[in-house]
Amino acid sequence: MVKVVGIKFKNGGKLYYFAPKADEVYERNMPVIVETARGIEYAWVAYPEKIVSDDEIVSPLKPVVRIATQKDKEFYAACEAKRPQAMQLCREKIAARGLEMKLVDCEYAFDGSKILFF
Repeated sequence: MVKVVGIKFKNGGKLYYFAPKADEVYERNMPVIVETARGIEYAWVAYPEKIVSDDEIVSPLKPVVRIATQKDKEFYAACEAKRPQAMQLCREKIAARGLEMKLVDCEYAFDGSKILFF
Protein backbone atom coordinates (compact mmCIF):
# COMPACT_ATOMS: atom_id res chain seq x y z
CA MET A 1 0.00 0.00 0.00
CA VAL A 2 1.23 3.48 -0.91
CA LYS A 3 0.12 6.98 0.16
CA VAL A 4 -0.55 9.17 -2.91
CA VAL A 5 -2.09 12.47 -3.99
CA GLY A 6 -4.37 12.47 -7.06
CA ILE A 7 -3.27 15.21 -9.48
CA LYS A 8 -4.80 16.59 -12.69
CA PHE A 9 -3.18 18.94 -15.18
CA LYS A 10 -6.36 20.06 -16.96
CA ASN A 11 -10.07 20.08 -16.20
CA GLY A 12 -11.48 16.72 -17.18
CA GLY A 13 -7.97 15.40 -17.76
CA LYS A 14 -6.48 12.10 -16.68
CA LEU A 15 -5.73 11.50 -13.00
CA TYR A 16 -2.10 10.88 -12.04
CA TYR A 17 -0.70 9.78 -8.70
CA PHE A 18 2.20 11.60 -7.04
CA ALA A 19 4.05 11.08 -3.77
CA PRO A 20 3.00 13.66 -1.16
CA LYS A 21 5.52 15.67 0.85
CA ALA A 22 5.48 14.60 4.49
CA ASP A 23 5.06 18.13 5.89
CA GLU A 24 2.28 19.37 3.57
CA VAL A 25 -1.52 19.04 3.77
CA TYR A 26 -3.36 18.98 0.45
CA GLU A 27 -6.91 20.07 -0.35
CA ARG A 28 -9.06 19.47 -3.42
CA ASN A 29 -8.40 21.98 -6.28
CA MET A 30 -5.26 23.29 -4.55
CA PRO A 31 -2.58 24.28 -7.10
CA VAL A 32 0.69 22.39 -6.72
CA ILE A 33 4.03 22.09 -8.47
CA VAL A 34 4.94 18.53 -9.50
CA GLU A 35 7.87 16.82 -11.16
CA THR A 36 7.03 14.94 -14.37
CA ALA A 37 8.93 13.37 -17.25
CA ARG A 38 8.54 16.74 -19.04
CA GLY A 39 9.99 18.67 -16.09
CA ILE A 40 8.40 20.81 -13.41
CA GLU A 41 4.69 21.48 -14.04
CA TYR A 42 1.76 23.36 -12.51
CA ALA A 43 -1.23 21.14 -11.63
CA TRP A 44 -4.19 20.80 -9.24
CA VAL A 45 -5.02 18.37 -6.48
CA ALA A 46 -7.96 16.24 -7.60
CA TYR A 47 -7.94 13.99 -4.54
CA PRO A 48 -6.10 14.68 -1.29
CA GLU A 49 -3.88 12.00 0.19
CA LYS A 50 -5.19 8.47 0.07
CA ILE A 51 -3.82 4.95 0.24
CA VAL A 52 -3.80 2.82 -2.93
CA SER A 53 -2.47 -0.63 -3.68
CA ASP A 54 0.97 -0.98 -5.27
CA ASP A 55 -0.50 -2.27 -8.55
CA GLU A 56 -2.42 1.03 -9.06
CA ILE A 57 0.73 3.15 -9.38
CA VAL A 58 3.40 3.48 -12.04
CA SER A 59 6.81 3.22 -10.40
CA PRO A 60 8.78 5.18 -9.59
CA LEU A 61 6.23 7.52 -8.05
CA LYS A 62 7.16 11.13 -8.84
CA PRO A 63 7.00 13.65 -5.98
CA VAL A 64 4.86 16.71 -5.37
CA VAL A 65 7.54 19.42 -5.29
CA ARG A 66 5.49 21.92 -3.28
CA ILE A 67 2.17 23.64 -2.87
CA ALA A 68 2.08 26.48 -5.41
CA THR A 69 3.29 29.81 -4.04
CA GLN A 70 1.75 33.17 -4.89
CA LYS A 71 4.65 33.73 -7.30
CA ASP A 72 3.89 30.38 -8.99
CA LYS A 73 0.23 31.34 -9.35
CA GLU A 74 1.10 34.73 -10.85
CA PHE A 75 3.57 33.19 -13.32
CA TYR A 76 1.00 30.58 -14.39
CA ALA A 77 -1.64 33.31 -14.83
CA ALA A 78 0.79 35.36 -16.95
CA CYS A 79 1.44 32.35 -19.19
CA GLU A 80 -2.30 31.71 -19.52
CA ALA A 81 -2.82 35.36 -20.48
CA LYS A 82 -0.31 34.95 -23.33
CA ARG A 83 -2.04 31.84 -24.74
CA PRO A 84 -4.51 33.64 -27.08
CA GLN A 85 -1.69 35.65 -28.67
CA ALA A 86 0.46 32.51 -29.07
CA MET A 87 -2.46 30.61 -30.60
CA GLN A 88 -3.12 33.43 -33.09
CA LEU A 89 0.55 33.63 -34.08
CA CYS A 90 0.66 29.87 -34.62
CA ARG A 91 -2.52 29.98 -36.75
CA GLU A 92 -0.89 32.68 -38.90
CA LYS A 93 2.28 30.58 -39.33
CA ILE A 94 0.20 27.52 -40.27
CA ALA A 95 -1.78 29.54 -42.86
CA ALA A 96 1.32 31.27 -44.27
CA ARG A 97 2.96 27.91 -44.90
CA GLY A 98 -0.20 26.27 -46.22
CA LEU A 99 0.04 23.45 -43.71
CA GLU A 100 -2.82 20.97 -43.36
CA MET A 101 -3.07 21.30 -39.60
CA LYS A 102 -5.77 22.11 -37.11
CA LEU A 103 -4.48 23.94 -34.06
CA VAL A 104 -6.24 22.65 -30.96
CA ASP A 105 -4.40 24.09 -27.97
CA CYS A 106 -1.11 25.37 -26.65
CA GLU A 107 0.64 25.01 -23.34
CA TYR A 108 3.60 26.83 -21.81
CA ALA A 109 6.24 24.88 -19.91
CA PHE A 110 6.09 25.94 -16.26
CA ASP A 111 9.61 27.39 -16.39
CA GLY A 112 8.64 29.46 -19.46
CA SER A 113 11.39 27.87 -21.58
CA LYS A 114 9.10 26.47 -24.27
CA ILE A 115 5.57 26.33 -25.59
CA LEU A 116 3.88 23.23 -26.99
CA PHE A 117 1.22 23.46 -29.68
CA PHE A 118 -1.35 20.71 -30.20
